[in-house]
Amino acid sequence: MKLTFCCVECSQKLNIAHSQVGSVVTCPACGAVQVVSTPLAKRFRGLRITASVLQVLAVIVAVCLIIVVLLAMGQASGGQTVMDNVLLLSVGIPASLLAGLLIYALGEGIWLLIVLEENTRAARQLLELNRSERKSAPPSNPA
Repeated sequence: MKLTFCCVECSQKLNIAHSQVGSVVTCPACGAVQVVSTPLAKRFRGLRITASVLQVLAVIVAVCLIIVVLLAMGQASGGQTVMDNVLLLSVGIPASLLAGLLIYALGEGIWLLIVLEENTRAARQLLELNRSERKSAPPSNPA
């Protein structure tokens, strides 16, 4: 499958293979050297959606579990003591919050991996561009 993008210098349409994303190409029309990149909005779309859904889900899960704990207290049989209710509250609510926190942390971890990968790709592209500029530059004469 081919990607089509325009040269930054002459606006010539260039067709490249997906495997060339992140590499440096030279425009055949004007000779401009440029890094081939995909639009940021298209990168990791599924992971971005997953991370956002996990963060929303974390809040929903924590609230629902707290409601379940409170309903369990209210629905308890008459033989339940005050200590049983205190124990249910002291274990149930922190466990609910911990479950929500862990799910939220998973979403944040995914966001961190996305940002890390994008920064790594940007650094690679910059390195590749610098290498190609050094190769195309005329050799300097040592004095």
